[in-house]
Amino acid sequence: MVHALSPVSPFLPQPTTVKAVPGFDKAGAPLTDDQVWARSIGADKRALNTATGSGPGHIDAVERRHLMELASKTPQEFMQRLLADSMNGTPVEYNFTKELSIGVLKVSFKAVDGAVTTTASIDVFNKSADQFLKPYLAQNARDKGARARIAIEVKGQLNKNGGLDGATVEARASNVPSFSVKKLIGIATIESDIKKAMAAASSKKTKQAEVLSLVNGVIEKLSDVPLPFLVKLIGDSGVFKAELTSKGHDGKAKVEIGGGKYSVGLQEFLGKAKNEPDVRAKLTGHAAEDTLAVDELRVFTNDKLSVEWNDEGSAKLYRTDKKGEKTEVEDHFGQVLAYLPIALALAGTDKIL
Repeated sequence: MVHALSPVSPFLPQPTTVKAVPGFDKAGAPLTDDQVWARSIGADKRALNTATGSGPGHIDAVERRHLMELASKTPQEFMQRLLADSMNGTPVEYNFTKELSIGVLKVSFKAVDGAVTTTASIDVFNKSADQFLKPYLAQNARDKGARARIAIEVKGQLNKNGGLDGATVEARASNVPSFSVKKLIGIATIESDIKKAMAAASSKKTKQAEVLSLVNGVIEKLSDVPLPFLVKLIGDSGVFKAELTSKGHDGKAKVEIGGGKYSVGLQEFLGKAKNEPDVRAKLTGHAAEDTLAVDELRVFTNDKLSVEWNDEGSAKLYRTDKKGEKTEVEDHFGQVLAYLPIALALAGTDKIL
């Protein structure tokens, strides 16, 4: 008598189980807007649905709080569901504005077919900025009503592993007020001190000694910080270009000044020896007489970066060179950068602010 083999017999091919990626069905298709996040929220137990919320760009405050909770507990799952939500026919997007003590915060977030672009900026109140800058500002340092802006932008492509590929990060400072060269190096106060010394009721010999001491101070400051000389070069009609390198360090600086403008670019200033990303900075501006102005300061990653999350909630950051080869970034910079897309995506929640 021959008995039929059991479906679990070790002699037969074992059935394969397909584990669905969070936010996707077993066939790999993204779930619908009312199912992709698998969460009921609010007193009415409505489905978390980023396409129908009442907030700007469809995501309201309650939804953001629930999204933040998921992101803090299981960031990999958050990124996977975000990918699915961006692929099911409606983009995930919102705009957020909030007044802080130092300025106005604005956040713009959008994910379409896995491509993420998010920007956060602060327009700094002049009163807040002048607490630190006023002693160094030039006359008419800023246009009426203008505010300095600090912004950070992250772009990348989500993947089904919960990671982010081809990521770039850029921070920018713009609308920076103009500075007085004399105030920056302290000459303005020394000029005032010389006038006071000359007007003081003291002997001629004492006045000469005090003025000589102050003049020596001016010479010393000019030798330490030759800003007047640099401003003169910037204002020259000719253009001066130079590339500077530091012995024993990967970094280099490219300088271009003349025609009233200046540009300083820094490359690899974190250094490749520690497997750091190629972070660069560029400062541009103009100068005339006693005024030194900053047009824009940019700090940005030149490498394409990749973030990979595991099931335990740990992240690894990789830099990808032009050949496509990956090198892991092993320091705190990598850890911060791994969380940055999530932080910016949820910058409107009370837990962030």
